[in-house]
Amino acid sequence: MKYVIRIKAVSECMRIRRAALCYLKLENHTYDIHREIHPLKKFKSIQIIDSNIIVDGYREELKIGEEVYFYKTNIVDNGMEATSEELVLGAMIIPIDRSMEDNYLNIIEKNESIDEWKGEAFYLLGMMYEYDYKDDDRASLWYLKAKESGFNFGLFNMDNIS
Repeated sequence: MKYVIRIKAVSECMRIRRAALCYLKLENHTYDIHREIHPLKKFKSIQIIDSNIIVDGYREELKIGEEVYFYKTNIVDNGMEATSEELVLGAMIIPIDRSMEDNYLNIIEKNESIDEWKGEAFYLLGMMYEYDYKDDDRASLWYLKAKESGFNFGLFNMDNIS
């Protein structure tokens, strides 16, 4: 079974909630994404090693479909006052192999009321066709559907397709 890791940052700040979402292929390598995802830079160190995530020295094992969370208090100074906000990082392993295709199609067919979930299902199908089926044409179609549903990560992946 092939996997990706979804990493997201959530806080009261809408900019961070919308901007910080990342998918990484899990192939038993060490990833250091600290420099790549701007809103997550408030965490000093984020690494993926095998199926473990290490955030600022705290290690959690990642499991399929179970999200793990890390919390950090962040001080925000707008020039007039300093307030604190809770920054939350969540991470989860998501399968992208053929055995999950029907599950993702089922999410789409249910016409979920939250478009984000439908767009994410389109995106995961695109990744499945890109990485598991090795079918770039079908992957592009799924990525475009993700974009049309407001899930813009599909555009990033389309740059990688030949």
